Amino acid sequence: MNASQAQVADTLMELRALRLRTRSRLDHYWFPLVVFGGLSIASAPLAWLPDGAAVGLFWLVAAPAGSVAVSIHCRRREVSLGLGARARPYLLTAGGIFFAAMAAVTLGGALDLDMLAAVGPPLAVSAGYLVFGHLVHNGFVMTLALALAAMTVLLELSDLSQAQAGGFGALAYGMCWLLLGASMRLRQESA
Repeated sequence: MNASQAQVADTLMELRALRLRTRSRLDHYWFPLVVFGGLSIASAPLAWLPDGAAVGLFWLVAAPAGSVAVSIHCRRREVSLGLGARARPYLLTAGGIFFAAMAAVTLGGALDLDMLAAVGPPLAVSAGYLVFGHLVHNGFVMTLALALAAMTVLLELSDLSQAQAGGFGALAYGMCWLLLGASMRLRQESA
């Protein structure tokens, strides 16, 4: 390898390292995990109330409020770093989760399909996090999304009441996302 080839190889390695550092600095997807993990935990006691309407009302307010908090956080982070990321795929995915969850509850109620109303929202969340995991190139998030979807189905098929399954499911989702987000944040701080 001559001197110019070595210089090109060094430059390419420096560019790869710069790209990885830039991507690492933009990694703020821990924040939505913490926000929505916390909101899921907060919604769990509402699932144990008699008719389940409280959970729907909670998410009708909490999902948009959480999305606004995440958007503000991400925008501030990008401005402070002087770097930006494509927001559109994340916004479309978040909107898809919200509308799919609400559609499942609405259709489940209108068609008297309790199972659709019960498992539709958490499965919409799992599908959304599968997409988020793909967008941020994180196989662990994708695997966890699939595991939580399987848990949702198993809880629904268990002997637990609808309210118990919903409450335990909300706690499991919330704890998983919250702990994953917190660990990502700690890892980011130590890097």
